[in-house]
Amino acid sequence: MKMFLTRIGDNCTMVIDGDTEQKDIKGTNGMTDAIWRLKDDKNIGYMKFTDDDCVRSEMCKIILKAYRK
Repeated sequence: MKMFLTRIGDNCTMVIDGDTEQKDIKGTNGMTDAIWRLKDDKNIGYMKFTDDDCVRSEMCKIILKAYRK
């Protein structure tokens, strides 16, 4: 993530999306680490979606909730 983020230049707009709960390593993943390090910077926006934002289907919401237990 650091390698990717340090490629951002002046007058550049970049949107990075992902799911911090989907990871294949133990511990903190790169996206979670970047959010934690950059969360207070006024030049960087951050959005967190909830289960209520899921519009795919009710089944999808059920599955998301089940995996959080």
